[in-house]
Amino acid sequence: MPSSFPEAVRCLTAADEAFPLALRDLKAVPRALWVHGTLATAEAPAVAIVGTRRSTPYGERVAKTIATLCA
Repeated sequence: MPSSFPEAVRCLTAADEAFPLALRDLKAVPRALWVHGTLATAEAPAVAIVGTRRSTPYGERVAKTIATLCA
């Protein structure tokens, strides 16, 4: 993992025990899942917000609004 990632970020693959079962059942299983924080409630309904490394202020505001409404 690049040194620029915080220690709390980890990469999971379908081979990892912590990889969510719901994702293993997909037709196209993700090759990797980058996780920041805990997956303790990963089997409960969830929403993921996928962004870009080059976000704009507008995109950040929209993502924050969506995350707040989903929380």
